[in-house]
Amino acid sequence: MRSIVLVSPLLDRWQEFAHALKAGIQVGIINARSGNEALEAARTANPVAMAIDVQLGDMSGVDLVKRLLRLNAMINIALASDEPEEHFHAKTEGLGILMKLSSIPNSAEAAGLIACLRQVTELP
Repeated sequence: MRSIVLVSPLLDRWQEFAHALKAGIQVGIINARSGNEALEAARTANPVAMAIDVQLGDMSGVDLVKRLLRLNAMINIALASDEPEEHFHAKTEGLGILMKLSSIPNSAEAAGLIACLRQVTELP
């Protein structure tokens, strides 16, 4: 089964998002609380996507995305940020971010991620 990795030191704030993902798409959910845990999940679980918090304990979300690109550029990325769209775009341009999430993503954002993943992957 394909998986989505949720990466945040505050995963309890991502519960609504996680439940909506589980209910809306047939994938496993892997939780990672740090960038290094996420990199290990990328190596071992071959996830279809990662939803990454803006700041992790050991690196920023953007730094994790850059490291993931070197490891496996085929992982679809959603990145949390409360920055205005133009600042977010300037900071992440060229990184292939699939979508921007709020700092506490909700069920509507989970539905949006599912819709995006269905467009770019073979997920049902």
